[in-house]
Amino acid sequence: MSTREDLKRFYALDIDFGKLGLHPGRCADMRYFCTPEDAECFGSPGVDGVHYCLLPGEETVYVVRPSCGQEGQYVLPVAEDFREFLSFLLYCGAEAALEQMPLWDTEEAFQAYLREQGMDTETQAVLDVIASAFGVEAKNPYEKVKAMQRAFDPARLRFSAEYYDVLGLEDPGHSEADIPTEGERPGSAGPHLWLEFVNARLRDTYFSLEELRGSMTVPAGEDIEAMLASIGYYYDPEENQFIHQP
Repeated sequence: MSTREDLKRFYALDIDFGKLGLHPGRCADMRYFCTPEDAECFGSPGVDGVHYCLLPGEETVYVVRPSCGQEGQYVLPVAEDFREFLSFLLYCGAEAALEQMPLWDTEEAFQAYLREQGMDTETQAVLDVIASAFGVEAKNPYEKVKAMQRAFDPARLRFSAEYYDVLGLEDPGHSEADIPTEGERPGSAGPHLWLEFVNARLRDTYFSLEELRGSMTVPAGEDIEAMLASIGYYYDPEENQFIHQP
């Protein structure tokens, strides 16, 4: 079963996701400067902007850490797929130890952190439900995650122009000529830039897609919606955003 199918099954469970630090509802607005473009966010502890995501065409689970303050460390892999991620959660008790993995220089320090955190009976009950539902066992993540993060090349990630602005870096993927402007018609920029542009306008300026349409030379907005649908994004009127739907 694929990571995305497992993810749907996971969030269909009748458990307290907050015990794991994976609130699904807190992820809707988790689009920080260091969130990769096209990231499919699925859970967050609601602290320091930390959130977990998948990337298109991949099974790997990533953690996004906006407060880490170090280039190349904002987005890191924490499991090869969602089922492995669950096995790590069973071992750690919650997501925090995985998010903080770069802090542990030795496994002894990692284990000391886990002992200090402990695990209450309610959290153990949640983990027992997950183990039964998915048929997974607890697995020590230390060596595996450390190896994944050592081998990971952050240069493969695609970020918005804001990422490079915040860090004062040269943007390798965008130029001013690439970015759409009000009144411009889709086709002169790629769908990922249009996604960034349209969602930013919906978030900051317009209260609906219909209102946004009035500022753009697009017949009934059909060109935009078709273009974004081609990369799996559809308009959600409740969120007033184009949301990824696998």
